[in-house]
Amino acid sequence: MEKRRDPRICKKIPICWQPVTSHCSCETSDAMMINHSRNGLYFESDRLIPERTIIWIRLKTFRSDDDQKACSDLRCVTAAEVKWTQRRSDGARVYYGVGAKYC
Repeated sequence: MEKRRDPRICKKIPICWQPVTSHCSCETSDAMMINHSRNGLYFESDRLIPERTIIWIRLKTFRSDDDQKACSDLRCVTAAEVKWTQRRSDGARVYYGVGAKYC
């Protein structure tokens, strides 16, 4: 049964993330946001992020001429809590699907 209150908007956008507890000099990790909603987002990363970790997320690219629906409720820089992580594979590589809720 679907638990989400708000619809997902499918929009692939490169992002980077890092744990909130990291110092600003800490290296960020690249990832790809696959979809988002008013309350959170789903992205795919090569690095495992433990559940309940608070992370900073920043869009790497953003075009203001993208369609308005795809960009509604999209946050350019935000903190989010990792709600779940799932190990995945496409045959060529292993990666992690991550569901995060905006703080």
